Amino acid sequence: MAKEAEEEEIIEDVQRLFSRFSERIPEKLACASRIFRFVGSRIIPQTLELEAPSEIIDRFEAVCLWVRKSIPEIAPEAREQIVSLIDSLAPEEVIVALASLDNRTRQKMLFRRKLPFSSFVTNGFGFFRIEIAREVEGHLQEARLREMKVGLKRLSSILQYAADTYHSEEEQDDFLLDDHYDPRGIDPAKVKTLLTQLRNEVEILPDMRVKTGLKHTIDELEQEVSRPSPRWRRFAGKTIILLAIVADVKTVHPEIGEQILHTIDAIVRVVVQDSQKHRGFLPERKPDNGPMHWAEEPRRITFSPRPTHSDKLE
Repeated sequence: MAKEAEEEEIIEDVQRLFSRFSERIPEKLACASRIFRFVGSRIIPQTLELEAPSEIIDRFEAVCLWVRKSIPEIAPEAREQIVSLIDSLAPEEVIVALASLDNRTRQKMLFRRKLPFSSFVTNGFGFFRIEIAREVEGHLQEARLREMKVGLKRLSSILQYAADTYHSEEEQDDFLLDDHYDPRGIDPAKVKTLLTQLRNEVEILPDMRVKTGLKHTIDELEQEVSRPSPRWRRFAGKTIILLAIVADVKTVHPEIGEQILHTIDAIVRVVVQDSQKHRGFLPERKPDNGPMHWAEEPRRITFSPRPTHSDKLE
């Protein structure tokens, strides 16, 4: 079961990498990192096998192309190492060759490994040659495959570093309004706890498509909160999208949707309240999904009419 779960996660990473709905470079770099690590771990040099689902292998060359295309976006200190590794390993060529290897050719190559000097063997009547394309044989030498396993693991680590250190102007979240708003007061631990609760509630949803989409968004929120400096504006934006989706889901699954909405509402309250300099009045949903009401009674400001001339005479 653990093996199947891991494969499903990597298949999702492949889908995310090429999804038009997930455009952030760091997330995609992290997906590519996990894909490379997974593929490397499934190479078996001794038996010339690659134990990985076709959904991953069929798109592996496209993954490599995406990484090559994204190199200009990567931190300079990691860029040169990635280029060097990809050029020297040629992972797309090796993996495609290994995946396309049929059983008969595999057996021939394994048998040929045992021959010390010659590729000619006798069949009792004469000699025949074990013919294997030079390119395929060169890519699939045991030493070459061992090198590929190590290389893909290194490439994975560098891509993860590039994802963690990615920085651009749009990634900044340095907005502060000292007298009123300071997100540094938000406690990520509280938000993480609520996100875990939210994930458990989403698991109950019967609609797999909706559940997968919501879990993906929760993954992104958890990754954001786990950053050394979470970008709360981005977090808030994704939370609002989550809120809109769940509000619509509630029309189909009222009881489940109501509980999920309640948890999202709690997340919003934590983020808003903890970022306030002066803890003001925070709207809170009623359990029956009624209109927003104030958590505390707001202060009322009254104005007395200015006295008229006749009032002064009296």
